[in-house]
Amino acid sequence: PVLWEERQTLEGLKYWWNLETADVAWSLPEELMTDVQKMELKRDWMWIPHPIQLWQPAWIAGKSPIGDVTVKTLEGRTHRLPKINVMKGELTGGVAQRIDKKPM
Repeated sequence: PVLWEERQTLEGLKYWWNLETADVAWSLPEELMTDVQKMELKRDWMWIPHPIQLWQPAWIAGKSPIGDVTVKTLEGRTHRLPKINVMKGELTGGVAQRIDKKPM
């Protein structure tokens, strides 16, 4: 049986109420997630530059033997982050930008 009920605050923010324990969750409880959502939850994520929004989340798709990191954005685009931790190109608007490869 589903123990969670989706509700909304007066401000319109979504939350979930557990009918059995009275717990509140501000993000979708794992019991209600699809298999794809559960898989995404277990991935390693990091922030990368976005040309308009400044930063965007991306999941780590792979690491090369020389230290480069390949990431994929929520839109499905693939990017390579160089080992030197500095990017310059499409994502940074052509400006050299330091990227710290830290997980979210």
